[in-house]
Amino acid sequence: MKSIKEKAEKHLNSVYAGYDDVLKELVKESYVSGANYVLDEIEKLVKTTVGDGGTYHYNLYIGLVNLLEQLKK
Repeated sequence: MKSIKEKAEKHLNSVYAGYDDVLKELVKESYVSGANYVLDEIEKLVKTTVGDGGTYHYNLYIGLVNLLEQLKK
């Protein structure tokens, strides 16, 4: 699995080939920052979800569904 930075660089090199290096770096930093925000929110959700066994999994599922809906806004 590629890292977030590797995916950002590959994407930028193919899509933003005509832009200067400063703009590419700014876009890459934004991409990586946004991806890291999502990962942090998922990690926080996993750590703060409560319940035992099936209840935990259900609560985690509901939390992920809510997080995805929030991120789509």
